[in-house]
Amino acid sequence: MKKDRHAVIVVPGIGDQKILHKLLTKSWENFGLTVFVHPMMWYQGKHFDPKLAGIVKRIDHLSKNYRYFSLVGTSAGGSAALNAFLERKSTIHRVIVICSRLRPGQYQGLHSFERRTNKSPAFRQSVLLFSEKEHMLTKQDRMKLMTVRAEF
Repeated sequence: MKKDRHAVIVVPGIGDQKILHKLLTKSWENFGLTVFVHPMMWYQGKHFDPKLAGIVKRIDHLSKNYRYFSLVGTSAGGSAALNAFLERKSTIHRVIVICSRLRPGQYQGLHSFERRTNKSPAFRQSVLLFSEKEHMLTKQDRMKLMTVRAEF
């Protein structure tokens, strides 16, 4: 029998700040959420596929023990979380992406796609993969998603 609790995998951005994300989510237990931080190791390895497979494997393992299961992706982790959602839509209850690049975009200079992804080929592949598959999200899928970004 599945626990009544809700599990959340938090996927950090490029810096893989596991300790920071654990501290920021510590109080979530008070709201019935069990948090697992899943660093992507963005700078290790050049391919996104094994990193995506790692998240999907963790989702499959954890979802056996929790009634609800959600993903939170911060910064670079947002595209990874959405790619994982596309792999396991029926398993995942909700997805929140925070300040995440989800498409290459047209920005130039400091905020250009090339500049933001030049040190992590895996991050580049994650963004490109999601932007190619975004059309696969149904209206019902989109109801499970929340994107949060800063307005400057």
